[in-house]
Amino acid sequence: MKRTVGVDLAGVESRPTGICLLKASLEASFFTAYKTSQILEAVERFKPEIVGVDAPLNLPGEGNLRPCDRMLIHRGIRVLPPTLGGMRKLTLRAIELKEKLEGRGFKTLECFPGAVRILLKLPGKNRPEATLQSLKKLGLKFPGGVKPTSHEADAVLTALTARLHLEGLAEIVGDPETGQIAIPKPEALQWLKTYPRPRLKHRRGR
Repeated sequence: MKRTVGVDLAGVESRPTGICLLKASLEASFFTAYKTSQILEAVERFKPEIVGVDAPLNLPGEGNLRPCDRMLIHRGIRVLPPTLGGMRKLTLRAIELKEKLEGRGFKTLECFPGAVRILLKLPGKNRPEATLQSLKKLGLKFPGGVKPTSHEADAVLTALTARLHLEGLAEIVGDPETGQIAIPKPEALQWLKTYPRPRLKHRRGR
């Protein structure tokens, strides 16, 4: 079962972290957490193949940017340096979360929703409801009547990137030594548009 979890991690536990649980059928649920223990509990309950994290999972060896950050900037995808201001707190918390997840047997993957929006032509970060509507057209399914926060929408994009990685449809930018970021490959959009939908079961008349 190709289950994934997406975590839009906050830098501190007093701020909201978005969580998305994405099933193999592309049925997604999302919610907000605060404490690291809540994130770990959700992952252990859902048992995904991989956990996508929207935060740097390592600090640069020198300077303010990692090679993978520079590669994305060169492609026109803006990223924030992992060492500056609140980003350092976020990065250190993400590193700690990665260690705890991997200590429990879960693989982790650094993702970047900003790149997903650009590459899949989705609405901006300040339009979470429009983002989910666009994803519905691509085959994702969400609970009715629930309005996402921007953090929850980013968690959905992170979980989707992790799923694309399992399908071989995510590019890994960078290398294991200096840091890696997963982003959708160009063919990911077509895969989403044509992903098998569940067939409706019709009852035969007697």
